[in-house]
Amino acid sequence: MERNTLRSKSSLVVILTDFGSRSPFPGIMKGVMLTINPELEFVDLSNDITPYNVMEALFVLKHSLHYFPDGSIFLVVVDPGVGSERKGLIVKTKKHVFVAPDNGVLSFLFDTNPEVWKITYKPERLSKTFHGRDIFAPVVAKLSLGVDPGTLGKRHYNPVKIEIPEPEIKKDKILGRVIFIDNFGNCTTNIEQKYLHEIPRALIIKNQHIEKFVSSYSEAKEGQPIMIINSFGFLEIAINQGNASKTLGIEAGDEVILLISPSSSSQTPPGQG
Repeated sequence: MERNTLRSKSSLVVILTDFGSRSPFPGIMKGVMLTINPELEFVDLSNDITPYNVMEALFVLKHSLHYFPDGSIFLVVVDPGVGSERKGLIVKTKKHVFVAPDNGVLSFLFDTNPEVWKITYKPERLSKTFHGRDIFAPVVAKLSLGVDPGTLGKRHYNPVKIEIPEPEIKKDKILGRVIFIDNFGNCTTNIEQKYLHEIPRALIIKNQHIEKFVSSYSEAKEGQPIMIINSFGFLEIAINQGNASKTLGIEAGDEVILLISPSSSSQTPPGQG
């Protein structure tokens, strides 16, 4: 018998949205859920995803979910298609349950053969601009009480899929892109630590060269642009005690060229090994 990933009481709901930290909308969704299940507990993973940036939300979710206990329910509302014909999804893996719009934000889960339902639940009141409150929040709360997903939706076999672009590996360089920019202006690229078998000679972005590669921010002078392997295990562009995104004019999606020195192939980059 398959183990139920939902706890019967005090289920943990992890919230990821682009509503913004000053917005009342995350609190409103929590109020809706608590009205249905007063024993719910909440963790705000982030409410500051760049507006409408589904790829960024996918990245943050993918590299954060394994820190949460089995049975957690993830509510993801980064929904540029709200009010359209786009579907809502319930996705159940062996460890967690996810409720989100069907816009690709859960794409990385579909290779694990999860159970997927298209949400058919219809509230008495439905706004065309706030499905997080009227559809997703009630569905999450009902699931936390042990309601069968099949009563809230029907099986779905063709969810929308998107992919985080893979870096292009060449002999003397790696071509990548900025995927995520955090509140400090640190810019995470799609170049994972596993690709760095050589010490980078330099990084080029927006015609700007960065040559300092460190294992901790403190190794750089204040205000100095650096390359670093961040806590997600990806190459990051940062400025010690500064904002790399604003200072260097970097945006999500910008191309990155990482120059590798063949002569240092036997060395190990800081943060690796």
